[in-house]
Amino acid sequence: VDYLFKFSKGFPVNFNYNLLKLISIYKYIQIKKKYKNIYTKNLILNTIYQNEIFLFWKNFLKNKKPKVVFLIDKMTNYALLKACYELKIPSCEIQHGSPLVLKDQKHYNLKINGKFINNQSWFSKIKPKFFICHGKFWKLSIDRSGYSKRIIDIGLNLNHLTKHNSLNNEVLILSELTDFEQIKNLISKIKKSKFNKYKCKIRFHPFINNLPKNIYNYLKSNNINFSFARSYSIIKDLKNTDKIVGENSTLLFYLYERGYKTYFLDSKIFPKKYLAKDKKFFNLPFIKRKYQNHFISKPKKNFNLNFIT
Repeated sequence: VDYLFKFSKGFPVNFNYNLLKLISIYKYIQIKKKYKNIYTKNLILNTIYQNEIFLFWKNFLKNKKPKVVFLIDKMTNYALLKACYELKIPSCEIQHGSPLVLKDQKHYNLKINGKFINNQSWFSKIKPKFFICHGKFWKLSIDRSGYSKRIIDIGLNLNHLTKHNSLNNEVLILSELTDFEQIKNLISKIKKSKFNKYKCKIRFHPFINNLPKNIYNYLKSNNINFSFARSYSIIKDLKNTDKIVGENSTLLFYLYERGYKTYFLDSKIFPKKYLAKDKKFFNLPFIKRKYQNHFISKPKKNFNLNFIT
């Protein structure tokens, strides 16, 4: 890792990670005969890889000596977080997505001896000192046990997103593929209702870059436009959009703050007090207008982060 750090100075982190992956595979080959189960083999390889990432970051931070490290998603950046912890460098996680407590429990709960535990709690000793969020809702709702010091609301500038135009007549549906049967049912209802002149279009989550054949065929046969968030501007998708439908997507909250009526396909993990049902639009739950600026605060001007260090 020392040699890699010296060799790869100036290269993007992704380049370094690829090298670390190759090093991990080489080390794994030396010991893989000890293990027969494929799941065990994958676990061993991933453990070696995560340790290589940790050693890389520890060397990097020792050399650069930053006063504070900002990261997005403490779970995927655990190796970096551990390096910060061992070197006593303050770490600060920046809000990514919509970190609802029930959503985290759904994703990270494990059942052991008949009891559910949140596997994030395994990292209770090694966790970011601070969490920077975008609104008072998240400051009040975030699981504080995941951070050792403070939750800070600094707001977020949403001026790059187009404001709602009441003359628009399209429905933009945000999809992660897991909810696609619900989406098909909704599109069918729209076609058979007074909204049948509304065009439906689907925007797929950034982690999706191609579609299963059956879904692709469905979209083509029904003449439904779609886009991939990782490569297509949200501004273009909003051009004629009136209503937004999705499943706990962060974009739902952003666009709510820009004046759009945003609907949830699944509201089970969202606090009910914020929601009402639209009897005129298939009884779908939406965020009440009175909570404007509750989810995304206006950006704090001249916000001082000196207290972190």
